[in-house]
Amino acid sequence: MHQQLRRRLSSLEKITVVGEGKHPLYKELIAAQPNATSTSAEHFSENLKRYGIETNKEPELLWNFEKFVVDRSGNVTARFAPNTTPDDPALVKALESELAKPN
Repeated sequence: MHQQLRRRLSSLEKITVVGEGKHPLYKELIAAQPNATSTSAEHFSENLKRYGIETNKEPELLWNFEKFVVDRSGNVTARFAPNTTPDDPALVKALESELAKPN
């Protein structure tokens, strides 16, 4: 029981997603899709710059809430900018397209 709890808690630990100590998962996600699709008129980085916030340069993650679409085989098929809402038509289409494919 103690080992199970330790494994579960370790899966909740904070990880590094940019820079030298980047977690291997994010290395693979970013390598597979180096550029995020922006679905808004203005790129999210421009919005952050107006507030004086320096952003990471592509292909690094721009900000929290970037979204990666991964198919059933583990291949990254799309990446969306942080300001893409969960109900954005482009994200929904990407998800539905992957879900519609046979197992």
